[in-house]
Amino acid sequence: MKMLTITNRPGAGEFCWGIEGELAVAPFIPPCSRRDCGCDRSHPGLNSHKASTALMVREVALDFDDIVTACAAHIEHCGWPEVEVEKLADEMATAAAEVAARYADGTVLRPVYDRTRLAWRYRTSGA
Repeated sequence: MKMLTITNRPGAGEFCWGIEGELAVAPFIPPCSRRDCGCDRSHPGLNSHKASTALMVREVALDFDDIVTACAAHIEHCGWPEVEVEKLADEMATAAAEVAARYADGTVLRPVYDRTRLAWRYRTSGA
């Protein structure tokens, strides 16, 4: 299945602190209000828990349940014991898979949080 992954292809003014190829998802809390932070234009990797402003759509050798399990481990690592971890993990995995399904394998995306719509948007690299 296709999923969002970290890619170490940041452009000028961008960053990649995650691991090349690791699964990436939209943060499960809204970005902060600081415009210089970067959390409104990046997604964390599920293994490193570090973010990148550049994502790549890749075919991964995992099934959906594996991805939900990885999302649940990420949420627990972040210290959110009060939330319904499995439900949130399923929502995160579904959202990432739905975005990835819209693009060809190998497409580089730049996430941007739309503060008006309160939703993530994705632009292709160079767009």
